[in-house]
Amino acid sequence: MQSLLKKMNGRARSINSRQHDCLRLVRVSTREEFSTLEHEWDVLINSSQTPSPFMSWDYLDVWWQVYGSLGYDVHLYIARDENGKLIGAVPLMVTQRGAFPGARGKFRHLAFMGGVGEMLGESLELPALYGYERSIGKAAAKLILGTLQGKWEVLYFYLVPKQSISTNTMLKELSNAGIAVQTTHSLASPFLNTSNSNWEEYLSKRSKSFRKNVRYGESSATRKYGMKRIQAGKDISYRNGIKQLTRLSSLRWGNDIKAFHTPEFIEFHNKLAPRFGEKNQLSFSFMELDGQIAGGLYDFVFDNKMWGYQAPWDSNFSKASPGFLLNVWSIRECFELGLREFHTLPGNTEYKEGWTDHQHTLNMYEAACPDGLGGALFTIARGIDRLLLK
Repeated sequence: MQSLLKKMNGRARSINSRQHDCLRLVRVSTREEFSTLEHEWDVLINSSQTPSPFMSWDYLDVWWQVYGSLGYDVHLYIARDENGKLIGAVPLMVTQRGAFPGARGKFRHLAFMGGVGEMLGESLELPALYGYERSIGKAAAKLILGTLQGKWEVLYFYLVPKQSISTNTMLKELSNAGIAVQTTHSLASPFLNTSNSNWEEYLSKRSKSFRKNVRYGESSATRKYGMKRIQAGKDISYRNGIKQLTRLSSLRWGNDIKAFHTPEFIEFHNKLAPRFGEKNQLSFSFMELDGQIAGGLYDFVFDNKMWGYQAPWDSNFSKASPGFLLNVWSIRECFELGLREFHTLPGNTEYKEGWTDHQHTLNMYEAACPDGLGGALFTIARGIDRLLLK
C-alpha cells in the first residue's frame, strides 16, 4: 500500500511539474497596467524566496516612472495559475546604449528592473511562489531566448541572492542553450539576527569597550552637542529631508559613490520616501548636533527586516562619532520595532561584520549574447580587460 501511495504521489508531482513548465507569461506593458497589481504584487514578493524592498511594487513603480523614459525598456511579465492567482513574475529591462560610462556603454544590457545604472537594488531575482521557482526560471529563459532575442548584447544580473532557485534555473537553461553565463563577483552582505533578543542583550554580548563606546558616545554627544533626533515626515518634510540627505552624502563621499548625485536619483527618492513612509516601510531621521543636521539615516523596513540603505554624516562633527551613533540608532530601532533582522548593503564589509553575526552572498552574473556582432565585441573587450588586470 505504501509503495502504491509513493508511486501515486510521484506521478502527481510529475504531472504538477509538467503543468508548471507550461506556464503562460503575460506582458505588463504600462505603468497603468502595473498599478492594478499593487496588492497582488507585494503578496507575491513577500511570499517569494528572498523578499526585498527593491522588488516591492512601490519601488519598481517609482523606478518605472522616473527611469522608464531614460533608455531603460521595461519587459515585465507575470504568470498566474489556473485559478487566476499571481504565482510569479519576470521583471526584466533592456538598457539602450549609453546606460554605463566608458566602453560598457556601447552595449545594450539585459537586466532586472532597477538593476543597472545608478539605481542598483539588492536581492534582485525572479519572484515566484513556493513550488513555482523552477517553472518561472524556465519560462524566463524561454522568453530571453525567444521574444527578447536580438534586443540585447550583454546579460547583466547584479546582486542576485546566490541561493535563488528561480534565477539559478533561468541561468542554467540559458547556459544549456549556449549563453556562457559567468559569475563575475560574489559579495558578502552581512546581517544581524534580532529575533531572539533585545537591545540590552545584544549589548551584553559585545565587548566591554564596545558597550562603553555606545553609552559614553550617546551621553557625550547629548551633553556636548545637544544631540537630538529629527524625524522626516514629522519634524521635517520628506522633500527637505531628501535635500539634507543629498547634502550629507556629498559631504561624506563626494563623487566616490553614485547615491544622491543626479537629478533623477533625487527625484526617485522624493517620490519613494512618502510612499514607503505611508506604509511604515521607511525609517528616515536625522542627527542634530549644535543645532545643525550632522547625520542622516535612510533605512527601509520590509519583510519584518530593516535594510540599512544610507547613513551619511558631516565630517566636521567627527569628534562626536556620528557614523558610529547612527549605526547604534538603526540597530536599536530594529530591536525596538520587533524586527527579525538588520541587513546591510555590500561594501565596507569588515566594518559591518563588527555589528552583525551572519551574512548571505550576492552574486553578479554576466554573459555576452552569442549571436550578433555586439556580443562578440563585448567578449573581446572583456578579454582585453582581464589581460590588463593581470
